[in-house]
Amino acid sequence: MHELTVHITRRCYFNCRQCRRGPREAPATAAERRIAVRAAARRRPRRLRLAGGEPLLLDDLARLVRSAKEEGAGEVVLDTTAGPACDAGRLAPLVDAGLSQARVLLPSAVPEEYAAWCRPRAPSDPRRLFAAVRAGIANMLAAGLQVELRHPVGCGNEGALPGVVKLAGELQAAEGRPLAGIIVEDPSPREGFDMARWHESRAEAEKLAASLGVRLMSAARALEPESAVGTGQERSPGSAAALEDGPERGEPPRRVRLLITSRCDQRCAFCDHERPRSGGRHVPFEVLEDYLRRAAGPAVERVVFTGGEPVLHPALPDLVALARNLGIPEREVQTNGVGLADGRLAAELAAGGLNRAQLSLHSADPALSDRVTGIAGSHQRTLEGGARLLAASVRLRVNCVIGRHNQEGLSDLVRLVKRWYGAAETFDGICFHTVRGDGDDPERWREWLAPFDELGDRLRAALDLCRSCGVPFSGPATAMGVPYCLLDGDERYLGPLEGPARPRVLMRERQWFCYLELCQGCRLKGVCPGIRTGYAALFGARGLKSL
Repeated sequence: MHELTVHITRRCYFNCRQCRRGPREAPATAAERRIAVRAAARRRPRRLRLAGGEPLLLDDLARLVRSAKEEGAGEVVLDTTAGPACDAGRLAPLVDAGLSQARVLLPSAVPEEYAAWCRPRAPSDPRRLFAAVRAGIANMLAAGLQVELRHPVGCGNEGALPGVVKLAGELQAAEGRPLAGIIVEDPSPREGFDMARWHESRAEAEKLAASLGVRLMSAARALEPESAVGTGQERSPGSAAALEDGPERGEPPRRVRLLITSRCDQRCAFCDHERPRSGGRHVPFEVLEDYLRRAAGPAVERVVFTGGEPVLHPALPDLVALARNLGIPEREVQTNGVGLADGRLAAELAAGGLNRAQLSLHSADPALSDRVTGIAGSHQRTLEGGARLLAASVRLRVNCVIGRHNQEGLSDLVRLVKRWYGAAETFDGICFHTVRGDGDDPERWREWLAPFDELGDRLRAALDLCRSCGVPFSGPATAMGVPYCLLDGDERYLGPLEGPARPRVLMRERQWFCYLELCQGCRLKGVCPGIRTGYAALFGARGLKSL
């Protein structure tokens, strides 16, 4: 396994404008942090990242590092902002415990730009603040740690990369040790982003890096974003894209996932995308084109356009056509279908090369569906949008997110889907997912997560109905599915549990899970990914059993 990330705190010095971590202190206790770190380390990742918030604010950080090493993690990496807590006395116990690398956020080497980006919670003089960060990086190098700088790009720091490269060169010269490199994240632009300035500064930085012996790395090419907690999901709002790696260690990336907009014409209460409930912005076409051209390669089998609601982006037809011209075999859109109901856009997308779609439909009851999506009348338009895609010969799969709100109507949804789409040759069936939740903020999801003792029989009945009426299904054995014990490890529902067709979970998804004490003697441990941390935080082992 390549890399896992565990978010161990929400506490931080800063309130960075692109950070998803909330200002609250993480609800996890020291014991719970230790359990989460040990669970991740037992998967024996080559690299285990401890992230936050600011992990250096935790008193038990050295114990967490030591636990990670004892349980089999390879390199233990600290995601940090450096700063006041990063002195020699704080670092020495971490190095002794087994910390080998640090990744430091550095949006700019100009103090005023740095402060404007990071937004310190306490009033701070920008120059003194940045001097502390620079000293912290120097202390890390002096302590023998490998240091990577992480450089996000957005409005206000389009021209900052050359200064970051220059600072890296100065630190290398002063400490007599090279940095591991600078990871340059893809732009996450909003209105006012200066694309021309960004391209100029990147070209200048590449020349400067070559002269100073500083290594520049693209986040996309390094495969870092989707090796970590999230993904598209866990990256900053407005992030252009993420490259998903193969499920198993050493496999090349198979799928490009492009989050092309934060706008949406629905307001699903259980949606875990961090985006504005109104407004939102489209990622500029130039950013998406640049990323897609760099990411496309012989190993990439599919590009997925998602959002927000991707059909709202005016450049979606051009992006689909670009993906086809780049030789990517499968071009998919994840949509609620509302914007496709009149048929014109569906036909245009299909003509440009769209050949797959995932349609979000969560209930057979129009009133319940509209209540969930927050838009009156959207249920009927979603159904019509799916029919338009099928009429254009696009392969269609319905995606149902299961929660407390709709678990009683799963079989009714199967009947509805069969009636609307079952006769089409390009209908690929229905995928059942469950609300993911969040181990860091479980209470937010309490009203949406369905306890497994309530869900089990209802899900099984819906899957039996699929089998009897010829509707293909998937989902229960995926990272957004259920623990395998809920379906008794039955391969009729889960698919083959051994061999090349066995369920596999993306590396970015693996740290969503944990094993409870109940799981330790289960015959499916190691095959089943476990229980999602958000569920475990709310319900523990409720509805689970050891097989």
